[in-house]
Amino acid sequence: MKKIAVIEGGHGSEAVISKKTSVSFQKALDELKFSYKVFQADEKLPENILSYKPDAALLAVHGQLCEDGVLQGVLEYLKIPYTGSGVLASSLSFNKYHCKSYLRGLPMPKDYLFIQGSEINLKNVSFTYPWFVKAAREGSSVGCSKVTSDSEAVAAINNAFKFDSQVIAEQFIDGVEVTVTVAWGEVFPAIEIEPLKGFYDFESKYTAGKTKYHMPPRISPEALLEAEAYSLQVYEKLNLRSVARVDFMVTKENKIYFLEVNTLPGNTENSLVPMAAKKMGITYPEFIKKIIDKAELDYADKRRTT
Repeated sequence: MKKIAVIEGGHGSEAVISKKTSVSFQKALDELKFSYKVFQADEKLPENILSYKPDAALLAVHGQLCEDGVLQGVLEYLKIPYTGSGVLASSLSFNKYHCKSYLRGLPMPKDYLFIQGSEINLKNVSFTYPWFVKAAREGSSVGCSKVTSDSEAVAAINNAFKFDSQVIAEQFIDGVEVTVTVAWGEVFPAIEIEPLKGFYDFESKYTAGKTKYHMPPRISPEALLEAEAYSLQVYEKLNLRSVARVDFMVTKENKIYFLEVNTLPGNTENSLVPMAAKKMGITYPEFIKKIIDKAELDYADKRRTT
């Protein structure tokens, strides 16, 4: 029987969401009758997890130091196969600004990067209000604000600096948000996200009844095919593996704009990725089993043997 290390928590702002993912994972592992132990993503993780000698690490983590290649690098050194993408793919995907820079050529909103400690010069932003302010290395819309004036922008940028030293100004695209899951190179059914108020912020994501979901999205068939094709391009160009979720905005004219990619997307039983898997006829425990079965290392020839 496989021994699974479920890794949860971390020091980032998304630790609370990680706990919810972990609880769902544990329910699935119980149903699958896997042997497992839960570990915290803290300074004691290396010694704690080594003593357990797991066959694989199931990552229930999100955010800084967990989704950005740091934890993946630790597991590479420990030679413990893990779920999700590898070190470089995780790091590049997590930084919204550098990810978009790497994927230039795809249609995407205009953006500008502010660095903490440098002058906040709004004249360098080449697009008009409204626009979004985002922490470059955060998830779950942490440090994200929609702004309509210089005063709002400065306040939002300073607020985002509380979460990251890199902050993005990004052109506002008026449209609907569509997300596409790609798992093991296969495109899953797309989902349209309709927040009932404002934009798809932290509250809309994690409060029941604050958002509606549409499958298929209410966009043209041509735009849907285009979004699916772009998602596969992102997955392949970033050298992702396992499960990833690619987010887009689609205008009324069915023009598509790439926003970002998540390499460890939320994975509770009610999250978007399992929702898409269910549409494919894949139960939640079946989905988690495949994620575990596909756990691997960047350096496969150095995989720990048990």
